[in-house]
Parts: sequence; structure tokens; C-alpha cells
Amino acid sequence: MLVMTFRSGSIKSPHFRRIMMTLVPVPAAASLPANHFLSHNPFGYKSAIFLHMFETKPDSQKLFPKFADLSKEQLQNNPDLQAHGGIVVCKLTEFLQDKGQGKAVTDLAETHAKQHKIPRIYFQIISDVIVEVAAEKIEGLSSDALTALKNALKMFQTKMGECYDVLGFDK
Repeated sequence: MLVMTFRSGSIKSPHFRRIMMTLVPVPAAASLPANHFLSHNPFGYKSAIFLHMFETKPDSQKLFPKFADLSKEQLQNNPDLQAHGGIVVCKLTEFLQDKGQGKAVTDLAETHAKQHKIPRIYFQIISDVIVEVAAEKIEGLSSDALTALKNALKMFQTKMGECYDVLGFDK
């Protein structure tokens, strides 16, 4: 069960739990509404994040060789895109669960820098997209919840940037 919570600017408020439970299916009784929603919208928010990013930042699609040559229509119900979106949301959840202090962020930064060669600006881009998708898709999302999400994603960007600096990548 996801018990991570957030307060604006930190990892301690109820707003974040609601957001993450909407984005990630969590095997717990408290997450039934989120699981119910995702089961009725199998490509849900996870693919929406990438679809929105590819639409608003077309160059970002080139960073994903598996998706680089696919049209918007081919991406629309693509199970690989859905799976990758799920990985992104799960990795973000891991980062938040260890409060950005554990191995999750260093491993993630290392693979994104060394293997995938993702410029750090794309962490800001995907963070902005996550906020936009959450604001659009999560009914009744309060401004406090959006602020908590933005602050969490800013912390994520900062930690990834610190790891990139240590790795000497994309300074």
C-alpha cells in the first residue's frame, strides 16, 4: 500500500497520495477507485504523459528509439508506450518513497546519463508534462495538490541534476 504523503514543499501531504494513486495502480483496498479507473482506461495517464510530451516537444520522441518513427496514431494505443509510462511513474514513486535519498535516484540518473544519453532538460520537460496531464485528467485536483506535485517533481529534477553533475554528464 502506498502511504507516501506530501505537504507543499515536502513529502508529507495527503495531496500527493491522491495523485500517485491515480497514476499508479497500488494493490491495496484504499486504491480501489484508482485501480477501477485504470481498468476502465487501460492506457490511462501513463501513456498520456508521453503522448502529451511527444506532441508538445516533438524532438523528445527521438530520444526513444522504440517510438521515434511511430505516428501519433500508432502511439495512441501502443502497449510498449503504456508500459514505459508505467515504468516512469513507478520510478518516480520509488524516488519519493525513499525521499530522494536512496539508490533509486542514482541508478536512474546513471542509466539515463550513460545508457540513454537523456539531457537533463528533459527531466524538467517531463515534470511539466506530468503536472499538465494531472491537472487535465484528475478531476477536482486542488491547487494545493498541484503545488505539492510541482514541488515533488522539482525535488526530483534537482536530485537528478546533482547525480548528473557527479557523473559529469550534460553540465
